[in-house]
Amino acid sequence: MGLHAVDVSMQLLLPGLFTVILLFAAGICLFLSIYAFRRYVSKEALFFACLTLAITFYAGGYAFELLNTTVSGMLLWVRIEYIGVAVLPGFWLLFAFQYSGNGKWLSPQVIGAFFFIPTVTFVLNYTNEFHHLYYSAMRVNTEAPFPLLSVD
Repeated sequence: MGLHAVDVSMQLLLPGLFTVILLFAAGICLFLSIYAFRRYVSKEALFFACLTLAITFYAGGYAFELLNTTVSGMLLWVRIEYIGVAVLPGFWLLFAFQYSGNGKWLSPQVIGAFFFIPTVTFVLNYTNEFHHLYYSAMRVNTEAPFPLLSVD
């Protein structure tokens, strides 16, 4: 078995392996999110459920991005990832404040401030074709061990 055969087998194996791991993580987060929503008795549980749901979108989207070999397919899954990526920091802060006993600081203005930049990030990502502020060019990088979306 030559070196080239090993490279080809790694290109076939790695995306599948990473995808399985990411889907497993997404499944666990989805389970935790549903469990927390059903047992919702406190704001901590609500914020934890939203946080784990955001992680589900991020991990699940990335898993399917790795399975695609076209720019359009990868971009679709990047956009799904950004549903979670954009709001993840805001929900992390909400959960941390509430869990640490500092929930009294979470006024509607503070919560709005937590989600202002994530909202701008989300909108810019979804409207990139009009302004190219996020990505000016995209291509599939085939030089990596498996196809990856490369952005400029």
